[in-house]
Amino acid sequence: MTTKSSPTTRWVRYGLATALSTGLLMSPLSTHSGHAAPDEDAPIEVVVNGDDIATDSDEGLTFKGFGVLTANSTSAVLLDYKAQHPEEYARLLRILFGGDNPIMNHVKIEMGNDRNNSTGPDPATMRTADEEANVRRHPGFQLAADAKRLNPDLKVSILRWNAPGWVEDNDDIYTWYKNTILAAHREYGYMIDYVNPGVNEHAADLEWTKEFSERVRTDSTGYVSDDRRLAGFRKGERKQFNQIETVISDEVSVGTFGDEMIDDEELREAVGASGYHYNTNDDGAGNFTALAEEHNEQIWNSEAQATFSNTSFRRYNNTADPATEGTGIGGNGSALEMANTIVKGFVNSRRSHFIYQPAIGSFYEGGQYSYKELVSARDPWSGWIHPARPADRGSPNRPTTEVWLFCSTSAASPTPAGRTAGAATRSGG
Repeated sequence: MTTKSSPTTRWVRYGLATALSTGLLMSPLSTHSGHAAPDEDAPIEVVVNGDDIATDSDEGLTFKGFGVLTANSTSAVLLDYKAQHPEEYARLLRILFGGDNPIMNHVKIEMGNDRNNSTGPDPATMRTADEEANVRRHPGFQLAADAKRLNPDLKVSILRWNAPGWVEDNDDIYTWYKNTILAAHREYGYMIDYVNPGVNEHAADLEWTKEFSERVRTDSTGYVSDDRRLAGFRKGERKQFNQIETVISDEVSVGTFGDEMIDDEELREAVGASGYHYNTNDDGAGNFTALAEEHNEQIWNSEAQATFSNTSFRRYNNTADPATEGTGIGGNGSALEMANTIVKGFVNSRRSHFIYQPAIGSFYEGGQYSYKELVSARDPWSGWIHPARPADRGSPNRPTTEVWLFCSTSAASPTPAGRTAGAATRSGG
């Protein structure tokens, strides 16, 4: 039996001060027939019982903030900004990663294979089995390095859609990942924190997940190469490499591996975080809620939608009368919907970390889903960037608590006549 390793550093310094710290979801106010019109100024008390806060749940119920996903060529022209307009590139980094309480504290990198993955290609770090891993080809590794200069506690993770042509089996996958991870450490000075060894948006390979985790924890051989300059571990690398955590499984929609995680202690010990995409719900058995609450497991929304379209230009999107100016945060695919997804993600399935694809849209128009990001950077010839409303609101990095704990149970006092509040439930409703 393996022993789950502790994270090297705590998830701290979270941005975007929201109501998430209580994990409460209040139902809309409404008027019932037979009651007097409600007093809109009358307060509704919400009682949070300190005994309900699991202070020992350092993984399952601690809020871990937000992450940036760079994938499918969404960062294709980002380094053109760095080269041609370094001041605007620096401003983009400050918006997302700067300050004492950064908005984003994770860069997730989809490994490329020089071919189209889903909606665009990214370069492979190893084009042949004996080529020295070259992380300078992929903008994600440079982005993570630059973000870490602003926030040394930033987490970095990798996964893949498809592998390069020379990769034939899991041994080759492991070599590709390991050499790339060590190349990033030698080039930029940081060690990857999390790896999903499986295929993005595919069902989990449970045995490979366990095998990969065991290999990482016990690896004593280091970089694989006949070149003595590269081979092996350099000073200090092995300890850091052995502490890398494994992610399962980045499936699209609700994860299919909840039952196995509950039933298989060896699998739980192998996994550092469980993630799935574009769905806030738990499975039918409530396995992911149980994993967080009873087994102290991290549950991530490991690929989520940020906003669609430039929300700061949508001033009328949440009003019935188009002649009346709105707040600019409402409507479909809006900042308000983005925030609601975060709340629902915790309430429904105990998701405590949210990664956006893409948070930075740095590619030519039409090459991807356009304007699905928090910061647009599509014009390297001019250096123009545009932060969407959530990024613009969060950029001052307002003070927040050092570590937030979700409270998954809540109670509300009786509500005034004519108003309703959601009943307290185990799921935080």
